Amino acid sequence: MAYHIDLAKNYCSCPHWKYQRLPVALRTCKHLRAAGQDPTTLQPLMTKRSHKPIHFQLFRNREPPLNMSSQHVASRKFNGIRVAWLPDGSLVTRGNNVIHRLPQFRRDFGGRKYTFDCELVKAGSSHTTHVDVMAAINSKQGLSDLWLALFDVIMNDNMNEPYVSRRRRLPSTIPENVNAVVVPLMMWPTMLSSARLRVIKEELRNLGWEGLVVRDAHETKRRKRVGYKVLAAVE
Repeated sequence: MAYHIDLAKNYCSCPHWKYQRLPVALRTCKHLRAAGQDPTTLQPLMTKRSHKPIHFQLFRNREPPLNMSSQHVASRKFNGIRVAWLPDGSLVTRGNNVIHRLPQFRRDFGGRKYTFDCELVKAGSSHTTHVDVMAAINSKQGLSDLWLALFDVIMNDNMNEPYVSRRRRLPSTIPENVNAVVVPLMMWPTMLSSARLRVIKEELRNLGWEGLVVRDAHETKRRKRVGYKVLAAVE
């Protein structure tokens, strides 16, 4: 009997394929394998991690006050997928899931021992979101356009190291074959007028940035919400 096969949809009309208790994307059979099914597509997109969850530092959903009592720094805000980049190359989400299908980030450079706090983003557009990133991973199209934006180091719970000090543990150089970049910092003014804040928002819009994250240069509160968000002006 001839069975209907559709490699693009990972489909076969044979009974073995039909009655597998797996999502359609993860099913296989001898007919699909003979037709050239890519075995890497059978790997799930994400799997639950067995280790305890990683404590990500979250940011307040409000703008910074106009007058600051301490020195703050700012960095570009991205709208991708927040991940921890472990020393073994694994990418772990805030939901404690390991993202697969991204071998380009499993490369080791310099035997690093720290876990980096990053945003997994898609290059080439200023307005991509986490939906675009997930779509690229799922479809395996444009994986080379995915980048890691590094902005912090996740320390052990008992290590209350100031933010600017943690930043020094980020890599000073990254090999060209690793799609990762350290997000630069800029000083945030301690005194600011409402008019100047509006100008900053307009400048962010002109740059095509989503916004900025502003945080205390010497904060050490790893388990609490810190910092502020400045969103670009809306046209």
